[in-house]
Amino acid sequence: MTTPPTPDTLWETVPLSGSEPIHYQFGPLSVWIRKIENDFILYLKRTPTEEIRCSVGTGEIPADLKATDRFAYDGEFEAIHAVPMLPERSIVVRPENPLKILSGQKTLFFVSIPLSIRFELLQGTQRTTLVDLPTQILSNTLFGDTMTGELSFALKTSAKHRLETVTKRRWRAICAVTVVNKSDRNLDLQRLCVQSRHLGCFQGKDFLWTHPIVVTHRSEKDEILVTFGDAPPAFETIGEQLSEAREPVKKSLLRRGLSSLRLPGFA
Repeated sequence: MTTPPTPDTLWETVPLSGSEPIHYQFGPLSVWIRKIENDFILYLKRTPTEEIRCSVGTGEIPADLKATDRFAYDGEFEAIHAVPMLPERSIVVRPENPLKILSGQKTLFFVSIPLSIRFELLQGTQRTTLVDLPTQILSNTLFGDTMTGELSFALKTSAKHRLETVTKRRWRAICAVTVVNKSDRNLDLQRLCVQSRHLGCFQGKDFLWTHPIVVTHRSEKDEILVTFGDAPPAFETIGEQLSEAREPVKKSLLRRGLSSLRLPGFA
């Protein structure tokens, strides 16, 4: 029997009983949350580097750091919970090298996506969202033409062919995207678009994972069939599901024409 991965303490609930600020670090994002009477006070610090470190605990707020937000409430919350969420906009990423997929062939990409962190306050079975913060500020980009294109986020890192070349970062999730070319011509692939709001997040042994995606290009009227997996991929041992998709979607979607594609596709 396969042993499930050890739960990551980053995603466990933290009691709010103490008076010290709670400190989270998710790579380039550091968050301090202080509870004072009926207010939660939020402090943020971002670094421009691809920081790997992640942690949760208590810690002093830097003296030169000013509060970012203040949230009022009326009641009692027992704990706080950090939930890894996929970005609300689609993610556009380039392969390591521009390539053409031969007719009748397929290829696999691993896309490392920076997470957003949803902080939830717990009171019994009730959950109240405090704030939803991106771990990394991404650049805006348009996927498609100016009339029908989709406003998306652009990744600086590239889609990889081999999992061993992907850097392990606990603040990113890996989406396995398989591109299948069933058309009668070679497929020129320069960019991938992953509509991440339709993906949940799972705890793996070494990585966080999303639902997998299969994108099939067919000859008939330039049809694109997008299929979302209903379980995590089997590249390593998978534990619990950490979050649901922001917008659940049915398993398969059909799009016509590359320029109008709004789900994982090509450009």
